[in-house]
Amino acid sequence: MSGVPRQGGITIDVSMLSTGVYLLRTVTENGTNRQFRWLKQ
Repeated sequence: MSGVPRQGGITIDVSMLSTGVYLLRTVTENGTNRQFRWLKQ
C-alpha cells in the first residue's frame, strides 16, 4: 500500500488488513527511510 502526503500527515486505509503486527516503512523525497511496527487489533 502507499499513501500520498498531505498537509498534516498521511492517511492509509488499513480496514482490509487482518488483525496482527505490521511493519510500516516510509521513504521521504530525499531518500530518508524509517520503519515502524504497529499492531492492528
